[in-house]
Amino acid sequence: SISYCLIKFNIINVRISGPQTVHTRVSQSVTEQQTTITDNNSTCLTLCSNSTGVCGSSGGLIFCLFPGEVLVIGSDLPIVAAPGDDVILPCHLAPTFDVQGLTVEWSKPDLKPDPSDRLSRVEYVHLYRDRKEVPDMKMASYFRRTELFMDAMKHGNISLKILNVSEEDNGRYRCFIPKL
Repeated sequence: SISYCLIKFNIINVRISGPQTVHTRVSQSVTEQQTTITDNNSTCLTLCSNSTGVCGSSGGLIFCLFPGEVLVIGSDLPIVAAPGDDVILPCHLAPTFDVQGLTVEWSKPDLKPDPSDRLSRVEYVHLYRDRKEVPDMKMASYFRRTELFMDAMKHGNISLKILNVSEEDNGRYRCFIPKL
Protein backbone atom coordinates (compact mmCIF):
# COMPACT_ATOMS: atom_id res chain seq x y z
CA SER A 1 0.00 0.00 0.00
CA ILE A 2 1.04 3.61 -0.52
CA SER A 3 1.42 6.00 2.38
CA TYR A 4 0.92 9.69 1.70
CA CYS A 5 1.34 13.09 3.31
CA LEU A 6 -1.76 14.67 4.73
CA ILE A 7 -0.99 17.65 6.93
CA LYS A 8 -3.65 18.00 9.58
CA PHE A 9 -1.84 20.41 11.85
CA ASN A 10 1.36 22.31 12.37
CA ILE A 11 3.13 22.89 15.65
CA ILE A 12 4.70 26.30 15.98
CA ASN A 13 7.29 27.09 18.65
CA VAL A 14 7.07 30.54 20.18
CA ARG A 15 9.58 32.03 22.59
CA ILE A 16 8.97 35.38 24.28
CA SER A 17 11.51 36.67 26.79
CA GLY A 18 12.53 40.09 28.01
CA PRO A 19 13.13 42.91 25.53
CA GLN A 20 15.19 40.62 23.28
CA THR A 21 14.04 39.30 19.96
CA VAL A 22 12.13 36.07 19.84
CA HIS A 23 12.39 33.35 17.26
CA THR A 24 9.56 31.06 16.25
CA ARG A 25 9.66 28.17 13.85
CA VAL A 26 7.51 25.30 12.73
CA SER A 27 8.44 22.10 14.51
CA GLN A 28 9.38 19.45 12.00
CA SER A 29 8.99 15.77 12.66
CA VAL A 30 10.94 14.05 9.92
CA THR A 31 10.02 10.56 8.87
CA GLU A 32 12.58 7.81 8.52
CA GLN A 33 10.59 6.19 5.75
CA GLN A 34 10.04 7.92 2.46
CA THR A 35 8.67 6.43 -0.70
CA THR A 36 8.94 7.93 -4.15
CA ILE A 37 6.39 7.00 -6.77
CA THR A 38 5.61 8.11 -10.27
CA ASP A 39 2.03 9.22 -10.49
CA ASN A 40 0.73 11.68 -13.05
CA ASN A 41 -2.14 12.67 -10.73
CA SER A 42 0.03 13.87 -7.84
CA THR A 43 1.38 17.34 -7.21
CA CYS A 44 4.64 15.95 -5.80
CA LEU A 45 6.25 12.55 -5.83
CA THR A 46 7.81 12.12 -2.41
CA LEU A 47 5.52 10.33 0.01
CA CYS A 48 5.97 10.04 3.73
CA SER A 49 4.64 7.71 6.37
CA ASN A 50 4.80 9.60 9.65
CA SER A 51 1.96 10.62 11.93
CA THR A 52 2.19 14.36 11.35
CA GLY A 53 2.45 14.18 7.59
CA VAL A 54 5.55 16.37 7.45
CA CYS A 55 8.32 15.09 5.19
CA GLY A 56 11.87 16.29 5.60
CA SER A 57 14.45 16.38 2.85
CA SER A 58 17.83 18.13 2.82
CA GLY A 59 16.80 20.42 5.67
CA GLY A 60 13.64 21.57 3.91
CA LEU A 61 10.03 20.46 3.87
CA ILE A 62 8.35 18.55 1.10
CA PHE A 63 4.58 18.61 1.16
CA CYS A 64 2.75 16.00 -0.84
CA LEU A 65 -0.60 16.96 -2.26
CA PHE A 66 -2.86 14.55 -4.07
CA PRO A 67 -6.20 15.32 -5.69
CA GLY A 68 -8.79 15.75 -2.94
CA GLU A 69 -6.18 16.20 -0.20
CA VAL A 70 -5.82 19.38 1.85
CA LEU A 71 -2.66 20.56 3.60
CA VAL A 72 -2.54 22.79 6.66
CA ILE A 73 0.71 24.71 6.27
CA GLY A 74 2.60 26.93 8.71
CA SER A 75 5.71 28.99 8.07
CA ASP A 76 9.22 27.76 8.79
CA LEU A 77 10.51 31.35 8.92
CA PRO A 78 11.28 32.97 12.30
CA ILE A 79 8.74 35.29 13.88
CA VAL A 80 10.37 38.14 15.81
CA ALA A 81 8.51 39.61 18.79
CA ALA A 82 9.06 41.35 22.11
CA PRO A 83 6.78 41.54 25.15
CA GLY A 84 3.80 43.73 24.34
CA ASP A 85 3.96 43.04 20.60
CA ASP A 86 1.19 41.49 18.57
CA VAL A 87 2.23 38.37 16.64
CA ILE A 88 0.69 36.37 13.84
CA LEU A 89 1.12 32.59 13.81
CA PRO A 90 0.81 31.89 10.08
CA CYS A 91 -1.27 28.97 8.93
CA HIS A 92 -3.16 28.37 5.68
CA LEU A 93 -4.65 25.60 3.60
CA ALA A 94 -3.51 24.34 0.22
CA PRO A 95 -5.36 24.25 -1.99
CA THR A 96 -7.27 27.26 -0.73
CA PHE A 97 -10.93 26.89 0.09
CA ASP A 98 -13.50 28.45 2.40
CA VAL A 99 -13.08 27.18 5.98
CA GLN A 100 -15.68 29.46 7.58
CA GLY A 101 -17.99 26.48 8.14
CA LEU A 102 -15.31 24.28 9.73
CA THR A 103 -13.93 24.05 13.27
CA VAL A 104 -10.47 25.57 13.77
CA GLU A 105 -8.61 24.73 17.00
CA TRP A 106 -5.48 26.53 18.20
CA SER A 107 -3.91 25.06 21.34
CA LYS A 108 -0.67 24.81 23.34
CA PRO A 109 0.06 21.09 23.55
CA ASP A 110 2.84 21.44 26.15
CA LEU A 111 0.80 23.48 28.61
CA LYS A 112 0.22 21.54 31.82
CA PRO A 113 -3.12 22.33 33.48
CA ASP A 114 -3.21 23.31 37.15
CA PRO A 115 -5.08 20.41 38.84
CA SER A 116 -6.42 22.73 41.56
CA ASP A 117 -8.01 25.08 39.00
CA ARG A 118 -10.93 23.47 37.18
CA LEU A 119 -10.91 26.24 34.56
CA SER A 120 -7.30 25.47 33.67
CA ARG A 121 -8.51 22.29 31.98
CA VAL A 122 -9.74 24.43 29.09
CA GLU A 123 -7.16 23.70 26.44
CA TYR A 124 -7.74 26.12 23.59
CA VAL A 125 -5.83 29.27 22.85
CA HIS A 126 -8.54 29.95 20.27
CA LEU A 127 -11.54 27.90 19.18
CA TYR A 128 -13.66 28.72 16.13
CA ARG A 129 -16.80 26.62 15.67
CA ASP A 130 -20.17 27.14 13.96
CA ARG A 131 -18.89 30.27 12.18
CA LYS A 132 -17.90 32.08 15.39
CA GLU A 133 -15.32 32.20 18.15
CA VAL A 134 -16.13 30.14 21.26
CA PRO A 135 -14.72 32.29 24.12
CA ASP A 136 -15.99 29.97 26.87
CA MET A 137 -13.59 27.28 25.65
CA LYS A 138 -10.49 29.52 25.63
CA MET A 139 -7.79 29.56 28.27
CA ALA A 140 -8.38 32.58 30.49
CA SER A 141 -4.95 34.06 29.71
CA TYR A 142 -5.91 34.32 26.02
CA PHE A 143 -9.36 35.82 26.53
CA ARG A 144 -9.71 38.89 24.25
CA ARG A 145 -6.12 38.44 23.03
CA THR A 146 -6.55 36.14 20.02
CA GLU A 147 -8.29 36.48 16.70
CA LEU A 148 -8.55 34.84 13.32
CA PHE A 149 -8.75 36.83 10.10
CA MET A 150 -12.43 36.25 9.39
CA ASP A 151 -12.50 37.64 5.84
CA ALA A 152 -9.39 35.67 4.90
CA MET A 153 -10.87 32.38 6.12
CA LYS A 154 -12.87 32.12 2.90
CA HIS A 155 -9.49 31.78 1.15
CA GLY A 156 -8.07 29.16 3.55
CA ASN A 157 -6.17 31.54 5.86
CA ILE A 158 -6.39 30.26 9.45
CA SER A 159 -3.52 32.33 10.87
CA LEU A 160 -3.89 33.33 14.51
CA LYS A 161 -3.11 36.79 15.82
CA ILE A 162 -2.07 36.98 19.48
CA LEU A 163 -2.24 40.45 20.99
CA ASN A 164 0.11 41.83 23.64
CA VAL A 165 2.40 38.81 23.98
CA SER A 166 4.21 38.14 27.24
CA GLU A 167 6.61 35.55 28.64
CA GLU A 168 3.61 33.40 29.56
CA ASP A 169 3.00 32.93 25.84
CA ASN A 170 6.21 30.88 25.48
CA GLY A 171 5.66 27.43 24.07
CA ARG A 172 4.47 25.40 21.12
CA TYR A 173 1.18 26.14 19.37
CA ARG A 174 -0.90 23.66 17.43
CA CYS A 175 -3.34 24.48 14.63
CA PHE A 176 -5.84 21.71 13.88
CA ILE A 177 -8.94 21.32 11.73
CA PRO A 178 -10.73 18.15 12.87
CA LYS A 179 -12.73 17.51 9.69
CA LEU A 180 -9.83 17.51 7.23
